[in-house]
Amino acid sequence: MARIAIIGGGNMGEALLSGLLRAGRPVKDLVVSEKTPARAEYLAQTYSVRLASLEDAVENAGFVILAVKPADVESVVAELAAAAAKAEGDSVEQVLVSVVAGVTTAYYESHLTAGSPVIRVMPNAPALVGAGVSALAAGRFATAAQLAEAAELFQSVGSALTV
Repeated sequence: MARIAIIGGGNMGEALLSGLLRAGRPVKDLVVSEKTPARAEYLAQTYSVRLASLEDAVENAGFVILAVKPADVESVVAELAAAAAKAEGDSVEQVLVSVVAGVTTAYYESHLTAGSPVIRVMPNAPALVGAGVSALAAGRFATAAQLAEAAELFQSVGSALTV
C-alpha cells in the first residue's frame, strides 16, 4: 500500500485519518503533519498515528493529502516544492490531493515540479461522520489510475464521484 501523508490535522484531516483507519488502512502507512502542537498531540494520542514535519511526512508518500486553510496554501506548497527538489530521482511519484477550498489544480501544477499529478477534491461536511460525498477532479497530469486510487481513499468517508 502507498504511504499517505496528511498535511493539516484539522477537522477534514482528522475525518480522513479516522475514515482511512476505519476502512482498514494500517496506521503504519499514514503520517500526519500538523503545525499546532496541541492538535498534533491530540491526533497522536487518539489515533496512534505518526507525526512528522512536512518534509519528513511527504518523504516516500505516494499520496499527499493537503487539508490546510486556504491562507496557508502558499507557504505549504513552497515547502512541498522544496522537499520535492531535495528528493532523489528514484523517489516515489507523489500525487497531491487537495481538499483546500478555492485553490485550483492549475495553481498547484504551476508551483510544484513540472508534471506533478494533482487531484482536487471537494468533500462535504458529512464526511466528518463518514457519510459525505466527495467530488474529485483530476489535473492535467493525473492518470485515471491515480484518480481511481484517490477516489478509493475518499470512499472511506462516504461516496466519491469523479467529475
